[in-house]
Amino acid sequence: MTEEEFKVALATMNEETEEETLQRVLVTNVELFERLLELHEFLEENDLTQKDFQKWKKEKYERNYH
Repeated sequence: MTEEEFKVALATMNEETEEETLQRVLVTNVELFERLLELHEFLEENDLTQKDFQKWKKEKYERNYH
């Protein structure tokens, strides 16, 4: 996100009513929850475990920062 896009988003949020903000947050939370369910389904279908994910995450971090 560019600084300009951030400023536009912030201005838009400042113009929202509390109800609109709450609605946006709830929709975003539902979308996030759906993505988490999809991730869980993917892990199960591919016989991956939490340890596999943690290993991948650690390796990704090491690739990016070392």
